[in-house]
Amino acid sequence: MMIAGYNSTLSCLRKGVITLKAYYEKELISKALRRILVPFCFVLILQVLINYLFISRNHVMSVRELTLLFFKGGWGPGSYFVPVFLQHILIFPLILLIAIFSNAKNFRIQSIAALFLLSIFFEYILIRLEISDSLYRLLIVRYIFAIVLGVYLAIFINSDLQKTLIGKISKFS
Repeated sequence: MMIAGYNSTLSCLRKGVITLKAYYEKELISKALRRILVPFCFVLILQVLINYLFISRNHVMSVRELTLLFFKGGWGPGSYFVPVFLQHILIFPLILLIAIFSNAKNFRIQSIAALFLLSIFFEYILIRLEISDSLYRLLIVRYIFAIVLGVYLAIFINSDLQKTLIGKISKFS
């Protein structure tokens, strides 16, 4: 998600999308949703077909089961990514605006610290609410600070250092 924050930031800056109104334009949001949901639906349909043909031949999934599977992101490792990325599309511009504002007012460190504390606060709330593991894995809350780091990396660090850090980060992914 750090790389998603980084790429989303560079994309917005390249397109000049730096306001909430510009980011949430119907055309921009629908393009982002299509880019994610079309391949996801294709893969999900393949998963359901493979499951039906090879794993549970006697079980036809109900509409309720298919809907739940859609919102869970399908099966297998990485299935959390699409639901989390859809949430990223919704909250990312808020993080970007905070980063842009903090840069203009020279509050970089303070805003990073505040967003880190906000991330910890959200984690605490989820613990107190006793959110199930199956739901927790689908919530963006655990990735907020990673997105923050990606946004700040894209905005504040010079390009040579960015390339070095992204190269090192991608080796661990």
